[in-house]
Amino acid sequence: MIVDIKDVVSSPIIATPGHSHVYKYNDVYAVKVFAGERELEMMRLAGDCSITPRGRVLHDGKQVGIIMELGKPVDVTDFDLQDKKELSEKLISLVKSLHHKGLLHGDIKLANLLFAKDGSIRLCDFEGSQLEVNSTAPEEPTLNWISRVRLQNLDWPLRKEDDFYALGLTIWEIFTGCIPFQGLPEDKVEERIRAGDFVDVSEVGDVEIQGWIEKYLDLGRRLRRPDDVN
Repeated sequence: MIVDIKDVVSSPIIATPGHSHVYKYNDVYAVKVFAGERELEMMRLAGDCSITPRGRVLHDGKQVGIIMELGKPVDVTDFDLQDKKELSEKLISLVKSLHHKGLLHGDIKLANLLFAKDGSIRLCDFEGSQLEVNSTAPEEPTLNWISRVRLQNLDWPLRKEDDFYALGLTIWEIFTGCIPFQGLPEDKVEERIRAGDFVDVSEVGDVEIQGWIEKYLDLGRRLRRPDDVN
């Protein structure tokens, strides 16, 4: 499926991730502008871990966007404890499946989860995704979901540990309904992370879930220099 950008931009905007805009197109598609061939390829490689891509948006013959299945944002407001546990388990399986395919997402958070038409949860926003085998430094990691070691070493290649740390924070986000360091300006968030601060896991009342969060935060903190084999 191919459409021209002029046929998209009059549609309603439903999200604004990063430097992009996502439009609701013909009531059945989501269209991300601006999004290039590389992101589309990452989505295709991710398979059923990604919201399904359906085509391209062109401007003067060049790709400037991606057409995809219209997913439903994950809203945990009315979820009970069991719903949140099940969602967290599905998210853990989703991230493991993506890594099994050799891909790193690079921006895991609740806002990048969608319910697909079949009811499964899928990841979206693959702009920062990379193949693990030849990963490079993340271009623009989302500050609130990165670890202290990553913030101190932004030139290191993207690794599974980055996804694990963000996974732990996203599980915390599911149970608290809050964004990490919510309400703080970016410079204060950076200051807190550099000081070693992170979310208060005790805010999640379930001991089992606290263990899940701590497990993935700990895995994320194990990020090491690229040449460190120990």
